[in-house]
Amino acid sequence: LGWDRKRRAIEPRRGKPAQTTFRILRRYALASWVEADLHTGRTHQIRVHLQSVGHPVFGDWVYGERPSKRLSRAVGVTPERQALHAARLEVAHPIHGTPLVVEAPLPDDMAQWLRRLDGET
Repeated sequence: LGWDRKRRAIEPRRGKPAQTTFRILRRYALASWVEADLHTGRTHQIRVHLQSVGHPVFGDWVYGERPSKRLSRAVGVTPERQALHAARLEVAHPIHGTPLVVEAPLPDDMAQWLRRLDGET
């Protein structure tokens, strides 16, 4: 296989600490919709943590694998992107330290995937 300088991994002895808390929002037969709360900000953190427990992000061709045909059929697509969305970002303002919050609605394609998994088509 070989080493990929862009790909990250969990390295207990050499790696930098990273913590993510996951909450399952909805379970489906073929997938789950989860919310991730990042306590640290490491490169590819969500993708690496989910892959490490055997549940890669839908559409993640680097840390996952080709999505199952059953899941792709269920949502009606083989995704061309990762099923990741930052619904809410909160950071400290760089000058005065007050919280800056940015929120964004779920993208149409991901909303459609969830509706299809819910059986609404």
